[in-house]
Amino acid sequence: MQPGNQQSDEHAFFDQLKRKTEIAYRQSDVFIRNPNWSYSICGTPMLKGVGLLVGLNWGGGGDGEIFSPQTYPDGTDVKTYAFIKRFFRYLNKYLKVDDPKNINYSNLSFFRSPKMNDLTDKDWNLSKEPFQEYLQYIDPPWIILASSGIERAKLSLSLSDVEPYTSGNKVIFNAYKAKCFIGERHIQLYSFPHPNAKVPGWIRDQLWDKTFSYKI
Repeated sequence: MQPGNQQSDEHAFFDQLKRKTEIAYRQSDVFIRNPNWSYSICGTPMLKGVGLLVGLNWGGGGDGEIFSPQTYPDGTDVKTYAFIKRFFRYLNKYLKVDDPKNINYSNLSFFRSPKMNDLTDKDWNLSKEPFQEYLQYIDPPWIILASSGIERAKLSLSLSDVEPYTSGNKVIFNAYKAKCFIGERHIQLYSFPHPNAKVPGWIRDQLWDKTFSYKI
């Protein structure tokens, strides 16, 4: 496929997925609670066959913020995100990512809210199908979950062979490795505490070392 056609394909798929997300969003509990929180799909262009950094859900909506459904992103601002900056050295060291805008970035739920627990089980279920379609489209070789909330991830992803890794003394922190199934294929998923979480640097180092020392 020529570069121009590929870009056209990405935009067409994004528009299709946006329409489906809009339908799901209008059926959600979070829409009833505050329709101005809106939704987003991805923070970078949809890059097929490229790794995915994913969180739980999009933030925002505090102090009366009003959002509109996103337009197709160009990914230029992803480098400015504080949590991306904190994560980047690990992505570079363990996954050879040379530029944050050269990965896919999204969240398991496309629906925005100030706090994750603003979303109900119904909201998570409604967002599951659009996210699965996004995942199948980009077909990433690996997924990094920027959260140790593996139980929540299990509700949005088909996971198996979940292996925990721990580090810490008085307070124990967790990372996980699992297989994520996309269609007939499985890919590797790694889960680490969010970069904004108060986790000592040496513990983060240990968790990444432990998890990737047993890389499949």
